[in-house]
Amino acid sequence: MNSSELAGKLDVQVKWQDGVIQQVNVSSSRPQKITDLFCGKKLNDVIELIPILYSLCGVSQKIAAIRAAESSLGIQVSDQVEQARGLLVLAETARELSLRLFSDWFPDESNIKVKTIKWFTDVSHRYSWALCIDPQQSGHIDLEECAKDLESIISVPVIKTITDSKSMSAFLEEGTTGLTSEVGRLFSSEIDLLLGEPQTGIDFTDASTQAAISAALKTEEAYMFCAQPDLNGQPYENSLHTLICNDNSLNKKDYYSNLNSLGFRFFLLINALCSIPQSIRVEPQHSLIKTSHKGTGIVKAARGALLHQLQLEDRSTPECIVKDYKIVAPTEWNFHPRGTLVKMLEGVKVGKEQLLVLVESLIKLIDPCVKWQLKLETDHA
Repeated sequence: MNSSELAGKLDVQVKWQDGVIQQVNVSSSRPQKITDLFCGKKLNDVIELIPILYSLCGVSQKIAAIRAAESSLGIQVSDQVEQARGLLVLAETARELSLRLFSDWFPDESNIKVKTIKWFTDVSHRYSWALCIDPQQSGHIDLEECAKDLESIISVPVIKTITDSKSMSAFLEEGTTGLTSEVGRLFSSEIDLLLGEPQTGIDFTDASTQAAISAALKTEEAYMFCAQPDLNGQPYENSLHTLICNDNSLNKKDYYSNLNSLGFRFFLLINALCSIPQSIRVEPQHSLIKTSHKGTGIVKAARGALLHQLQLEDRSTPECIVKDYKIVAPTEWNFHPRGTLVKMLEGVKVGKEQLLVLVESLIKLIDPCVKWQLKLETDHA
């Protein structure tokens, strides 16, 4: 099995007829049973293997795995360790957001992507001591330096001018955004395009939600749940959009009064990147979600909440053997066959000339962690 087969991909098929999106089908070739590879292996070996198999957000994946292991072993780490790990998750999120914004939406005239990758590499190297089970080594964590260095990178005009939804609206109206005119029109409030409501967002900090997911991962249908997660038959959205709306008292009505739903999601990408330096300064460990469920680790990764759950053989050391391992990633929630993409697009009235840019823009804003392929089926009227 080669690397692309290990990662899998998403296939999105959209049927458009008579000016309306009639049907949206989402299918995934992501191999959920790949975690069977971990069973029978030593726990420490699995911890090291995970970021190799899941390289896109490898730091968040490894930290979720470590926290699941420590939970199972009954290990309580220091606040300094939690702070370092939270910083690493935020650093990875900053890298991913920079790559998204300056690859998909804005021209990268200031080499933001390269600079952010270098900053992330430096931070992850400096605090790599936190990336093991119950680390004994530690050191000074200079949050202010990390925050200031990131601020110096992302403080570019295209980011600095978009501080709230009103300035975002003005920014789009100026026509000098660097966005294509088609995308700019999609994000404007005047466009005659009524998308459906997204799926309800899921809150991973809620104890009952954690309990329901933990229980689902212990059933015979656990792999099906990992592939198409839902609660009581209801799919939920688990994205950056959801994390921000859960964490902040954003008055969405005020934002929607200036931006349509696509524009709001785009604004949140920028807002999220701009807020990371302050999150680093104040409480980086907030990117780690607490849970009382044994063998479970949850982190707020770049694309949503990421959950790992494991069971170990009856030995209480990091050299023990992994008996069972499950991962529930944000992409499986967000690109569920009845998920947000489908719910927002089906039934939408849109001209044929806007169809492609609309669907592509929404996929990018929801943001899968694997490659995706879009097929449009249109009539010939």
